[in-house]
Amino acid sequence: MENPNSTHLQQEHSSSRFTNNNLPFFISSIIIFIFIVGAIVSVSYMIKLENESQSLSSNPSKAILEVCRLCHYFDLKFDFSSSWIEDQELKSKYDNHKLCFDSISSLHSQNYTNTINPSMIFYLSLQVAITKIKNLHKEPALKENCDKLLNESQSQLHVSLTKMRVDPNDSILRDDKLVNDMKSLIKNALDDVEGCLTKVKGKRFGRLMGLKEIMFKIKITKSYLGNCLGILDKIEEIFQLFYPSIGSALGVDFYYSSIDTLSSTIFFCSQYVMLVIIVGVFLHVWRRN
Repeated sequence: MENPNSTHLQQEHSSSRFTNNNLPFFISSIIIFIFIVGAIVSVSYMIKLENESQSLSSNPSKAILEVCRLCHYFDLKFDFSSSWIEDQELKSKYDNHKLCFDSISSLHSQNYTNTINPSMIFYLSLQVAITKIKNLHKEPALKENCDKLLNESQSQLHVSLTKMRVDPNDSILRDDKLVNDMKSLIKNALDDVEGCLTKVKGKRFGRLMGLKEIMFKIKITKSYLGNCLGILDKIEEIFQLFYPSIGSALGVDFYYSSIDTLSSTIFFCSQYVMLVIIVGVFLHVWRRN
């Protein structure tokens, strides 16, 4: 007759052997399962963000608005109590964000199609700043007192414009050295305009010369130069708006742009199939034992 204690010991031994043999499999399965779920969630989120970034690239107004909200270099406050400012529309445009958006979007609509990228936004902002300095140079009082400063300022900006080339592609501003070089050039241009403002204040033109009006125009020009610097200072964040980077569950960064759509979809599907296989094998082994 079989000893009950012996049978019980055999069952315990069998159970212990089952646990010891299958423990590595279960641990590996759990790790792989977590990895695949994390990968699927990450890729799903990247596909969602891809659609959003595509809509930003194909919606210039929205893209310019987002960049202008992000990149203001400094806030300017103007005194509108002066009698020479009668135009209500002009009074409403003192806000830096609005100045930035209106000027860039207007120039874009005149010269480009319905697509946009970060480098193009900066290029347009630079063109606006150059135009404003040219307009300053036409002021008789400034031409007489700030001729050299404004010429130098224009020269610095034209060098920056040359570095961007005629039709900037989307990768130009990923060059850190180029970005730093243009920052230096634009800061020099801003210093020249600031020097002109200081010189004008020191001259103390009479009322007929329109001192307050001239100072207002110089400050507006400074705000456009500030927009250029703001874009360069925030260029990484701006690229993130257009082409988000997503960290996976394992801390790996996926830099996502439109060319990755197909590969990401294939990756998503393969991970999903692998997940199904892993779960199926796991259940099969569990039932057998």
